[in-house]
Amino acid sequence: MRFAGALLALILLPVAAMAVEAPLLYSRTTLLLHLQHPADKAKPTLAIDTEVREASSAAHTPGWFNFVSLGAFKAAMAVYAAPLTVTIHTAQDYAPLDVLMVDSYGTITQIMPKLVLAEMQEPIASAAPVLAVLYLRGGDSAALGIQPGDSVEYKLFKKKPVVITAPAGAPPSEAASSAAAASETPPASAAPAAPVTPVSAAPAAPVVLQ
Repeated sequence: MRFAGALLALILLPVAAMAVEAPLLYSRTTLLLHLQHPADKAKPTLAIDTEVREASSAAHTPGWFNFVSLGAFKAAMAVYAAPLTVTIHTAQDYAPLDVLMVDSYGTITQIMPKLVLAEMQEPIASAAPVLAVLYLRGGDSAALGIQPGDSVEYKLFKKKPVVITAPAGAPPSEAASSAAAASETPPASAAPAAPVTPVSAAPAAPVVLQ
């Protein structure tokens, strides 16, 4: 009976360890990138097919990707469990990469263009803590018009708070009154605003890059 109990414990031990060791989360998704200065003015939003790896806890890292299979206008993104300073290390990978640092709000804070990992002399750290690192084929960022300040839409990124600023020189109390006045409905006697004619007949749809 004791032998059977010990055998059962040996069988259940790896299962318990797997329950404690949370695995990485792998998925493929379409990321939306909202550009401030797109290369094509008619396409301010890009849809990019992306392989995503999420670290489910601080004890895990998203791991490494096979960048050889990273095609034109495709992406790979590593998402961490919490914001941290990410270090890009040297590796036996000769494919040039655009490495984009993304903060917890989905804002691109830094771009390392055409980085060849095998030719790096030393590791490179992000300038500030980030939640994710987005990898594109070298040169794709410039070709698409992606710049720092552009935003990436993903389920784990937080929404930026809306900040209302008062006119220069106004006391803090006037900021609240300005915000309230902006939200008030105009009086019935006010003339309706003239309609704005759109530049194009239909809104530009996100472009799926395949």
